[in-house]
Amino acid sequence: MHGQDIAIPTGRQIDIPIEAAATAATRVSTMGWPFWAKRRLEGLRLVATDADWVVGAGDEVCGRIADLLLLTTGRSVVMPRLSGGGVGKLWMRLSYRNLVRGGMVASSDRDRASCDAASQIVGGNGALIVE
Repeated sequence: MHGQDIAIPTGRQIDIPIEAAATAATRVSTMGWPFWAKRRLEGLRLVATDADWVVGAGDEVCGRIADLLLLTTGRSVVMPRLSGGGVGKLWMRLSYRNLVRGGMVASSDRDRASCDAASQIVGGNGALIVE
């Protein structure tokens, strides 16, 4: 994964064997620390488009298994590569998480802010709206 952290932003490609990526994604999606993927991705169903791999329940997020592995390990850089009805929810969740971590949303306003942001960020079909 660390190699991908460098490769993706620099426009390079490091291929990950599909079976190895599926095994790793299964492991990461079921463990707690340090990734907490099951908790972070609750309500989403991750579906690999290039492997026989599905995890979770809810709105679908589809992508290559290597990208889903990166997502489960907390890398949001793969978001533009993903598709499905759950992508808008995932964008909102990750954006909101970054706002909270950065101190942009006060703890007393967190629930209200997430509801207000939902109508501005995500369209009715789950697509990201950029204004």
